[in-house]
Amino acid sequence: MSKHQPLAITVERTIDAPADEVFKVVTDIEQLANLSPECTKAEWLKGATQAEVGAVFKGHNKLGSSKWATKPVVTELESDHVFAFKVPGKSGPTWRYELFPTPDGGTRVVESMNQEKPTGAFIRFLQRRNGVTDRETNLTEGMETTLERLAETVNA
Repeated sequence: MSKHQPLAITVERTIDAPADEVFKVVTDIEQLANLSPECTKAEWLKGATQAEVGAVFKGHNKLGSSKWATKPVVTELESDHVFAFKVPGKSGPTWRYELFPTPDGGTRVVESMNQEKPTGAFIRFLQRRNGVTDRETNLTEGMETTLERLAETVNA
């Protein structure tokens, strides 16, 4: 039996919009949830109303017939440049968005997910039950979809 490894995935896309416009969408967790194929809804908790380090939000997720919620914490926020949050749990990943202005006025967006500990057996079972046998590929495709939808949203 193979040993399950941590995950580190990075995708990027250049968007024809300034970094401040892209940043507004990325840090609006309700809007960000609408861009994701797996996160279906998000709302701020504990009195938070916007992204700031330490703010907690609830993310509602769905994969196939499985639904679950998480309560990530914003871990990093640098205006128009970085937004990151950590999902709690033994193998909870850190999601990070980095924005880099391009010479033509656009923004290169780098989305990354870093999970330092391997996913537990029960979660892998649920993933397989919902048709996901390669979580890295599944997440990469989902992240690419998110950035595609981000570009469509900002350019609408």
